[in-house]
Amino acid sequence: MHWLQSTFATRFNRFRRESGHVFQGRFKAIVVETERDLANVAHYIHLNPVRAGIVSTDQLDLYPYSSYVYFRKEERASCLNPTACLAGAGELKDNSADWELYHKYLSWLAESDEEIKRLQFDDLSKGWAIGSPEFRREAARIINEATSAISTGCRTRTEAKEIGWEVLLERALVQLGRNTHDVAVDKKSADWKVAIAAHLKAHTTAKNPWLAHQLNMGDPDGVSRYVSECRSGKRKQAKMLLAKITDIRDCPKSRNII
Repeated sequence: MHWLQSTFATRFNRFRRESGHVFQGRFKAIVVETERDLANVAHYIHLNPVRAGIVSTDQLDLYPYSSYVYFRKEERASCLNPTACLAGAGELKDNSADWELYHKYLSWLAESDEEIKRLQFDDLSKGWAIGSPEFRREAARIINEATSAISTGCRTRTEAKEIGWEVLLERALVQLGRNTHDVAVDKKSADWKVAIAAHLKAHTTAKNPWLAHQLNMGDPDGVSRYVSECRSGKRKQAKMLLAKITDIRDCPKSRNII
């Protein structure tokens, strides 16, 4: 996926005589626990062009770049199995009548702010895993063991480390009563962001650019400055919050996570 995105971006920019990023971020595969969780992810992806304002749900059948089209097509690839997403919309079956019902379900879902909030659509593209705390802990353990066993493949080791960083980041967010919406809307130098950045820098090898991106803190150099101010006591509130994060009793030692 890294090669595909890089090659496409290079050729796209050359063709358009432009420069810079074409994709918002690197390819990301999220671990999902249950078929119900998988169905919610499928609904979310099917509605991507609707949320982007490219088409309405009435036109979703006609939009050729939608995952929905290729799930519904009779000639869909054998690797695509729509069972989970259909079941997640009311135990629907893979037939023409129930696909019409699924289309109506997506139309309703796109308009239902309450249901979108219940399904936590805003968080589906964040983090590294979707499921219960027990599932996430077990997945992290497996990833950690795999990371320790890897002797080659620098990119794989780096991605595995980043998953470990995301585990600690999400735990810190929960501990401080914050979420991904707060990350997006709060100011870049918010004390709670500085505290989390300081915690990650103390317990992992996470770099400033990664922290700046994950916490929406702007310039990576700013992250370094804010963390130094926190450690020195210039940011008293941030230092108090940092102590609160560090006090997580059930958090495994970082050397066992990353």
